[in-house]
Amino acid sequence: GSEFAKQFAKTVEKNGITHYFTYQKKPQMNANCERFNRTLHELFVDYHEDLLFSDIALFHKKLDS
Repeated sequence: GSEFAKQFAKTVEKNGITHYFTYQKKPQMNANCERFNRTLHELFVDYHEDLLFSDIALFHKKLDS
């Protein structure tokens, strides 16, 4: 989120990384990210949605493994 933008920008600059921006609601500009997010949602979130509301720590643990 925007609360991390300043620190992120510093880290990117310090490490000599080029940071590209995309426009919101323009999936044709970031098709790889959009596809990754869709796949993640279809293969994980849909099957563990109950944990989002009951045990967020377990949700994160399962997502990490």
